[in-house]
Amino acid sequence: MMNRLSEIRNIRQWIKKSFEEWIVMVNASEMIKKGLLVTIGGMLLLVVSFVLYLFLFRMFEAPDQSFRFIAPLRAGYGIVWLFAVILIYRTHAADWVKAVFLAGGLGTFMITEGVQLYRWPVLQIVLASAAILVSIYLLYRSKKKWYHYFAVFLAASGLLFYM
Repeated sequence: MMNRLSEIRNIRQWIKKSFEEWIVMVNASEMIKKGLLVTIGGMLLLVVSFVLYLFLFRMFEAPDQSFRFIAPLRAGYGIVWLFAVILIYRTHAADWVKAVFLAGGLGTFMITEGVQLYRWPVLQIVLASAAILVSIYLLYRSKKKWYHYFAVFLAASGLLFYM
C-alpha cells in the first residue's frame, strides 16, 4: 500500500512539473508572438505612414515647383501621428496594437522632426531624446508590458536608420 502511495505521489509530481514546463513554453511562445507582431506591425505602419506622407506631398505640390509647404506639412504630419498614438492608447484596443501604433507613430514623429531640424543636429537630438524619455516614463508609470518598451526601441532604431 505504501508503495502505491509513493507511486501516486511521483505521478502527481511528474504531472505538476510537466504542466509547469508547458506553461513556461506557452508564455515563451506568447512573448515571441507579441514581439514579432510589434516588430512587423510597427515597421509596416512606418512604411504606410511615409507612403501617406508622399501622397500628401504630391497633393500639395505647387505647379511652380516651390516647396514652401514642406516645412509645415512635415512638422504637422509628425505631430498628428504623435497625437494618434496618444488617442490609440486611450482606447480599449489590444495591447500589442497600441505598441504597434507607438512604434509607427513615434518613429514617424521622430523622423519627420529629425528631417525638419537637420540644420540643427543638437536640437534634433534633444527633441528625439525627450520624446524617447517621455515615452519610457509614461510607459513605466502606466505599468505597460515589455513590448511597449520594445516599440520605443524600434522607433528609435527607425530614426537612427533613416538619419
